[in-house]
Amino acid sequence: MALPTIPRWTLRDAVAAAAPVAVFWLAWMAARAHWHRVPWLALAAQLWVAYSVTWIALKLLPRDRRASWRALVAVALAGAAVGAVLGLPLAFDFDVARLAAPAWWLRAGVLPFVFALVMHLPALLARLREAARHAAGVERARQAAAVAELSRQVSEAQLKALQAQVEPHFLYNTLASVQYLVRHDPALADTLLTHLHDWLRSALPQMRTPLSTLGREFALARSYLAIMSLRLGGRLSADVRLPAGLEDAPFPPLMIATLVENAVKHGAETVARPVRVRVEARVDDGALRVTVDDDGRGLVDAGPAPAGAGVGLANLRDRLAAMHGDAASLDVVAAHPHGVSAAIRIPMAA
Repeated sequence: MALPTIPRWTLRDAVAAAAPVAVFWLAWMAARAHWHRVPWLALAAQLWVAYSVTWIALKLLPRDRRASWRALVAVALAGAAVGAVLGLPLAFDFDVARLAAPAWWLRAGVLPFVFALVMHLPALLARLREAARHAAGVERARQAAAVAELSRQVSEAQLKALQAQVEPHFLYNTLASVQYLVRHDPALADTLLTHLHDWLRSALPQMRTPLSTLGREFALARSYLAIMSLRLGGRLSADVRLPAGLEDAPFPPLMIATLVENAVKHGAETVARPVRVRVEARVDDGALRVTVDDDGRGLVDAGPAPAGAGVGLANLRDRLAAMHGDAASLDVVAAHPHGVSAAIRIPMAA
């Protein structure tokens, strides 16, 4: 356990402590020959000696003990007592012979003792209340940090669970499509395998990192959309736009992939007409905004589980809140004249 340290005094502290005592001592010495004519001056000097000694005693109290009311009260009592004793020579009827009379001690010392205590009690109470408020604030901050850490761990667990899935149905269906095309259209099967290779090369690194980049996420989205376009017979078209300079911008992994998969699953696979999916990123008012738009089925006809209210999007919102709080958002709205527009907004990294 570390020993308590005495706080460093400044010149201002020394002057504030010495000036009142010095002023009254000088005034007492100047008026000593006529003290019977100005008895209030002797009393004032006696009171200020007791007050100043108590103030100095509290000032010398180690910082780690100032939050303890027992220590503050003990030091205040001791300082007031010592100050009252040191001020006895300034009493109106001071005489060395009277020091042996207890009644004279009480009469001459009680007033400065009580004065020193009364002068410091309001400050002591205020200091104790401030220490209590500070301790409560520290405890609240500790609890908030613990909750934030727990939220971060939950978010990481959700991310790992999401990464562990890697859309097995998507892989199985794609491999089945490759197997079919090998027999009927080898050239198209080769193209599909190339896109699957690109998708795996982009997706697998995300399994081992808590933070990705826009370049990796857009490459993953581009490969996925190319595969799904082949699987859907060409009626799915994609427009993936990543402005130059944003490739290395940090971005949470698999969030864009989730929005793209939702656009294909709810917007393209459920209708027979051609559907276009557009993925775009831009810097908007100091924040990074990524939008995934489709002109497919839309929100109105999505049935009992509409787009924007699914478990996947709820997980995305929870992850964003855990990572960035209110500074990040996920908005899913109906597009005009039909389709869905989903947008992720996160603070731009410095």
